[in-house]
Amino acid sequence: MSVSAEKIASLIDMTEALRTVDDETWGFYAFSADFLNNRIPDEKKHEMIRKSIACGENCADRVMKEAGDSSPGAIARQLGLEVIENDFPMTGNRKVFAQFTPPKQIEIFKDPLKRYESLLARASEQQASLLIPLQEIYNLVLGHEIYHYIEECNADTIYSRAEKYTLWRFFGFHYNTTVNALGEIAGMAFSRKLNHVAYSPFLLDVLLFFDYDEEQASAIFQKIMHMKEHI
Repeated sequence: MSVSAEKIASLIDMTEALRTVDDETWGFYAFSADFLNNRIPDEKKHEMIRKSIACGENCADRVMKEAGDSSPGAIARQLGLEVIENDFPMTGNRKVFAQFTPPKQIEIFKDPLKRYESLLARASEQQASLLIPLQEIYNLVLGHEIYHYIEECNADTIYSRAEKYTLWRFFGFHYNTTVNALGEIAGMAFSRKLNHVAYSPFLLDVLLFFDYDEEQASAIFQKIMHMKEHI
């Protein structure tokens, strides 16, 4: 078996395993990247995860009803969003595949998508059928950023932005801060509902990072699977 074939087989195995990861695990995975992770008790995280998922799913239902469509591309156009594509390569260990820039711009980073497309092209027809299609991945990424636009427009009322955590108290003073993980969890739930998929888009952290650094992608995969067994 060639190196490419081995990589593809490994990616298929991880994809199939990641499809089985439950929402609570993905929620704790999102929290693991948040600077508040060690400050928020686990029981509070469980509550926040449930509410964030409900927020994202309910938001998707409203958007699809209002738009009369579930296509992320069509919804982006109806919302007047400017979707641009950037060819700059992804650098370092940051798993960033797109970003929303207020007031109305979504930037899709094409390099990780091109690398994933190259992997698909090297796969056999049977292998490719076990992986997630490129267009589906593009739509998942776009859907997530559409949520961040909606979140920005409704910052005072939408759960993922309105929910605050008290970072410190001192006599009569206190400081409340938003929890970044909530927007990521809600955004993934929104995009999953919009795209009618059963798995969490969080698995793209492994799939789209795989061709950059197979060892690091495998480490992320192992971290997620360990969380699944121990949460």
